Amino acid sequence: MTSTAATDTVSAAKTTRTDGGPETTAARTRRPRASSDEENNGNARYFLAKANGNDGTVAFDREMASEGEALVEALRLGVTYYPLLRRVLHSGFVTPAQLYQFMKLDYCASSRNAFDNRLRRLLAHDLLVRHDIPSMNRGVVYSISRAGASELVGRGEYYSGSTDVGKESNGHVQHALELNDIHLVLKQNRTLVRWTPESDIRSRNEFTEIGYVKDYDAVVAVRIGEHEHRFALEYERTQKANGRYQEIQKRIQAETDVHHFLYLVSNYDLLLFLVKKFEGCRRPVYFGLRQDFLSEGLCLSVQSNQSPVSATFLAVLARGLPRPSGWRTSAS
Repeated sequence: MTSTAATDTVSAAKTTRTDGGPETTAARTRRPRASSDEENNGNARYFLAKANGNDGTVAFDREMASEGEALVEALRLGVTYYPLLRRVLHSGFVTPAQLYQFMKLDYCASSRNAFDNRLRRLLAHDLLVRHDIPSMNRGVVYSISRAGASELVGRGEYYSGSTDVGKESNGHVQHALELNDIHLVLKQNRTLVRWTPESDIRSRNEFTEIGYVKDYDAVVAVRIGEHEHRFALEYERTQKANGRYQEIQKRIQAETDVHHFLYLVSNYDLLLFLVKKFEGCRRPVYFGLRQDFLSEGLCLSVQSNQSPVSATFLAVLARGLPRPSGWRTSAS
């Protein structure tokens, strides 16, 4: 989407170098205005940008009646806003800093200013929801709105949940934010092949007959050498009721689509508690500390419910089975 009233819609200056020649800078290109008072008088006009402008300059397509219509149409066309909204949907809750890191790693953000402008527009048109949580040291977080989720579902996103705003309890929000940190570590380490979020997993489980046995926090595919390996990831921030673990064990034992299970936990006492709870499980389940994962990635030390000997999770995956052929998932 391109607006004649917004400075962030002007294409950035482009520096090029010819073989053996000096650097040259292409001039910025603006659409001429009818008058210098157009912006101040509220007469801004909104255009969609063509997907392929010449030489990186802005090329104008259809004019839209309002910024809101242009924003929604740009989303439908996959211009600028879709990756950002999709990331918020998959994260549940996300801080501005986390969201910017995700966009940078996905090559969807050229600068913080451009990112902030997009974020403000999505908020202004109710496609995102802002939550101010004073009791959390992270402050502001964002989630998808009903309108934002509806737009993504219309584009074919996997989403079985309500499009209402998500739960805002501190524990639920903190779980989502700390899971984002785990996801970012894998993306930053360049080992991540695919992260299938809980929203995709729930959609598969509820709408198909080839789902997983449990709504995992994520199913993760990573590359080790020349091989791709998958594991189910659970982040256990606080303990569940004792009866829940019996049901989880039964589900894990029945799982056929994934062969490794990693529980990351918030502290060592909870780790020992879970190892004890899963002693009767016939499948190996591995437990490690979230803080270790943030600093060491897949090389973190893990304990199994079936052996007192610790190992790195990287070694566990490397000696395991290659991933089975799987269902198409979101590469994120």
